Amino acid sequence: MRRAERLLEFWRGRFGSLYLRVFLLFLAVCVLFFVGLALFWNMYFQNFFYKDKQEFLKKGYVEVTKLLAPFQEGTLSTRELRMATRIVARGVNGRIFLVDDKGVILNGSTENETFKLPPTLEKSLGSGLEGKSGFLFDQPPSERRPGDKRPMDTLLTYYAPAQIGGETIVVFLQVPVAEIRQTISVIRLIILLPLLFSLLAVGLLLYFISRRMTAPLKQMNELASAIEQGDLSLRVPVTSKDEVGELAESFNRVVDRLQEWEGTRQEFLAQVSHELRSPLTSLRGLISAMRDGIIEPDKYGHYFRICESEVRRLERLVQELLDLARIQNGAGLRELKPVDMVAQTGEVLDVMREIFARKRLELSERVDVPAGEGLFASLDADRYAQIVHNLLYNAVQFTPEGGAVKVRLEGKADKAVLTVSDTGIGMTAEEIQRIWEKFHKVDRTRGGTTEGVGLGLTIVKHLVEAMNGRITVQSRPGEGTSFYVEFARVNGRGGGGYPGGKPGDSVSSAG
Repeated sequence: MRRAERLLEFWRGRFGSLYLRVFLLFLAVCVLFFVGLALFWNMYFQNFFYKDKQEFLKKGYVEVTKLLAPFQEGTLSTRELRMATRIVARGVNGRIFLVDDKGVILNGSTENETFKLPPTLEKSLGSGLEGKSGFLFDQPPSERRPGDKRPMDTLLTYYAPAQIGGETIVVFLQVPVAEIRQTISVIRLIILLPLLFSLLAVGLLLYFISRRMTAPLKQMNELASAIEQGDLSLRVPVTSKDEVGELAESFNRVVDRLQEWEGTRQEFLAQVSHELRSPLTSLRGLISAMRDGIIEPDKYGHYFRICESEVRRLERLVQELLDLARIQNGAGLRELKPVDMVAQTGEVLDVMREIFARKRLELSERVDVPAGEGLFASLDADRYAQIVHNLLYNAVQFTPEGGAVKVRLEGKADKAVLTVSDTGIGMTAEEIQRIWEKFHKVDRTRGGTTEGVGLGLTIVKHLVEAMNGRITVQSRPGEGTSFYVEFARVNGRGGGGYPGGKPGDSVSSAG
């Protein structure tokens, strides 16, 4: 039983190969084609030779009927009829019988007069007496010698009616088909041998072609197994420009992306570990110092505030990581609906004014929307407020005391644009390319406070794109930075106020 199971598993493994299945499929198609071709040529030549012999017999029958007219007139004797019939029989390389309605041979090319017609021809005799003609294959058992085991040669027989003295007789013409069969056998051999050699050549060609066609697929399978083990260094060689080659190129691109994502994942884990390790190390050091009495009790309040700050930093990091994960997975947005950007931005500004005042930054806002119109876009109101908050918080971090931050809302024909500009430290072109990366922070030596964890702008970009918007940035070192957020403008219902004044007014708030 186990041996049978192993054998079955072996054959499943052998025929489970794609290239072998492709090869066997192509080979089966070719075999069917060659078999069909062989059958066609066999039937064609059979019909050709037998039809030629049948026409020959019909001509012999016409010659015999021409002899019957002078025989009835008495100008041709029975003996002369027999001699003439023999001549016609030699012409067709066979024999001829003239049979009456009783089945008795009246005359012919043999010495069988007065003999009964063989039983195998009685049915044909009846058809001939009814005025019909036709062909059949017959073996004359009456001519088999006793004890002769050799197979009798098959005869092709043609029968047709004729008239003698007003009575209907049947003329039988018979020729052996051995020569025809020998000729057809030779032709079959002539056809079969080239077909067999052609099939062998085609089979070998299909074998190599199928292996070549499926080789990239096999390599991709091996590469997939290597990827499963963590090896992303292998690539499938692209050797053609067909669909298999395109699949190999696509597979290589997927592996490149996987390698890129793996690098990003490793970097992300390293960055998260670093961001977590720093406050945890500070907390552990401070707690150990207070426990061991290194820090005096009268200074506990100061160091407790430091511990609280580090805990808030950890809390903010975890919250932003979870928030970013939800946004990237498409679960961070509620249903989008028309939101008045002017009113929503005003609410965020009201919350942020105290922060600007503490750092003594000037905050100005401008709304460039015609009077009586709102500035609506299809948004998640809370997520839009988060975008404005993060951009303003970013401006606070990198704008020195005494600087200014400007917020502008502008309504165009089909777009609603939010602009947040500051007079802060600015960024180089290289830094602009990296500000959307996770945990990227501006160099501390350039004057930024960098209290954040480097996820604020990453979250902003994902939120803007999730709400079908577009965000761009312009900045120069020492000249400040401007962020431009664009959304498709829609019609909205309801007013919503214009915080800080009417559209077109400029309002300032200084700390």
